[in-house]
Amino acid sequence: METFTTKDSIIEILESIIIPLNFKRKGNNYIKEGPEITKKINLQKPNFSNMYYINYGYNINALPTEDLFLHIYKRCKESNGIYLREDILRMINDIQSINSEADILKMIKMQTNINNIPLVVKKHFHLSAD
Repeated sequence: METFTTKDSIIEILESIIIPLNFKRKGNNYIKEGPEITKKINLQKPNFSNMYYINYGYNINALPTEDLFLHIYKRCKESNGIYLREDILRMINDIQSINSEADILKMIKMQTNINNIPLVVKKHFHLSAD
């Protein structure tokens, strides 16, 4: 079972997969801009540990980001800072499956609870703000 725990090992596995998919690295972020959405992957180091989190998600290009890093935010599955190759590949498959606003709306509608969806996104898709 191949695992990744250090920033360098996480970057190595991420870049081997996402750079060929046309993601561009900008600091701790990997970005792929499309006509309707922008996909982002972010490495985050907490202040009080040596672990790294892999955050990812989407911005809808037609909407302002204001103080949001991502309109749709997710985090790659990990266990105490240990990532399995399978979990990273599952995250990449998730990212690759969303390519348009319609895909984002479909994903939102599949969720049982949309409280974590920003109001600006709910208004854009005419979803209940409750």
